[in-house]
Amino acid sequence: MSTPLWRLVEEWRDSQPIPPTWARVAKRLGVSQSAFDKWKNPTEMPQRRTLWAIHELTRVPFKTVVDAAIESVDLYNAERAKEAAEAHYRKHVDASKETKPVTRAEPRLVITDSDPTVSRDTRSETRDLRQR
Repeated sequence: MSTPLWRLVEEWRDSQPIPPTWARVAKRLGVSQSAFDKWKNPTEMPQRRTLWAIHELTRVPFKTVVDAAIESVDLYNAERAKEAAEAHYRKHVDASKETKPVTRAEPRLVITDSDPTVSRDTRSETRDLRQR
């Protein structure tokens, strides 16, 4: 997944008649190759001077560069939050599979001789069933 900040630099690089290497782009921005590679999945905002260097290199308005950096970090954090939520959900789903479901017995219908809603014939049939 490429982030908005990475895409800004990538679009500039691809628009060049002879695209420079990524190492050369990093050098022109005044950052190390490893710091430059972190922009693919940034965990924190690049420094202001680095954002300004991207602005000067790509000729993209500075506000657009800053907005792209903020969106990149937000996307990274949202992705991490989503992964954490999914892991939490999977943990609970797996745990629920390990426990046996609780089953309840069906309620029994008990008819007594004193029940006025039951006719005598039904009472006698019930007694006959109990005796079997």
